[in-house]
Amino acid sequence: MLVMIIMINQSPKQRIKKEPVNTTSLEVPSSNSTLYCYVDASWIDENSKAGISWILTEVHGRCLLKSSSSIEPIDSVIETEDKASVEAVGQLKRLNYRQVTFCGDSIHLYQYLEKAKKQGHSSLGQAEIQSYLEDIKALAPSYFRFKFIGRNANHLADALAKEARLKESLCMNDCTELFLMFYLEKSR
Repeated sequence: MLVMIIMINQSPKQRIKKEPVNTTSLEVPSSNSTLYCYVDASWIDENSKAGISWILTEVHGRCLLKSSSSIEPIDSVIETEDKASVEAVGQLKRLNYRQVTFCGDSIHLYQYLEKAKKQGHSSLGQAEIQSYLEDIKALAPSYFRFKFIGRNANHLADALAKEARLKESLCMNDCTELFLMFYLEKSR
């Protein structure tokens, strides 16, 4: 099986390099998108650092790029999920990706974003996250979509966010290491 590895300092067409790697595929929701970005956050309490992550996959579920980071303490889990989504949308927009569907397991956030995208205008979301919702909508070009998915479908982004929180790390790289970690956990 092949996995695409993205080289950050090149244009989107130049960055793709194919290398053979054994991987599993993520479950891909039905959509017209060619790329899917799985977003998640790991939060303990308002006094502890949190972790955020996203994983970009192609239409067949193979990982192209991932990013994770620990962040300063945030007041609530939903604000942490929103922060993760703002970061994912912003980074993929800066990297000039198109036709991306962002998938997350925060029901309040992703159902709101799906609804706002379908209606073409925003309705009010929860007061505590309204500014994040507006940031996401302002950052997201019309060719970005949003989709709520269950926790089981988002397990790799969840694991990456937890790891970033625990290690207080910041990274953006290819997916080889993530899938090796996933295989090792499954084989135990």
